[in-house]
Amino acid sequence: DRFLTAIDASSPKKWNAYVGAGYMYDTNANQGPSIDSVLMYDLPFTLDQNAKNTRDWAWTLKAGADYSYDMSDEWSWQNSIGVSTIDYRKVNTYDSTNLSLSTGFGYKEGDWTFALPYVVNRIKIGHDKDYYSFSHGIVPQVSYALSQELLLISSLALQKKHYYDNSDRD
Repeated sequence: DRFLTAIDASSPKKWNAYVGAGYMYDTNANQGPSIDSVLMYDLPFTLDQNAKNTRDWAWTLKAGADYSYDMSDEWSWQNSIGVSTIDYRKVNTYDSTNLSLSTGFGYKEGDWTFALPYVVNRIKIGHDKDYYSFSHGIVPQVSYALSQELLLISSLALQKKHYYDNSDRD
């Protein structure tokens, strides 16, 4: 009882850190079809083995930290940084690293919370190029506490995205 009372009396943490590691089996690492041929312009094309469904084992690693600074009872400044990687054993062209950063202000009124973070994401796939895509923008968020155990969250990403090799997709 004293331990639980001490937890209830303590102030909430302003920071959070996490680290995770795993090993996974991906049944379709390259997101290819499992069939031998496809029709394009009504002509059959036989797929190379590398273009078909590829299975592989991979290590996964994640790490990150969050920090929140309370400026008042209603306003806070929220910050986050995180990195995640997938390292395949055989199909190294699909190895990936994702770095994400965010910072922004939050406002809380009763059971409602509003946030407007600025986010930056850098994704690297494979080992040949500096990056696959880079994006930045704002992500307005609204949340409502339905109960102490259930939170309803809505967000919308408004970002500019640049692709290293394919500027037509920007």
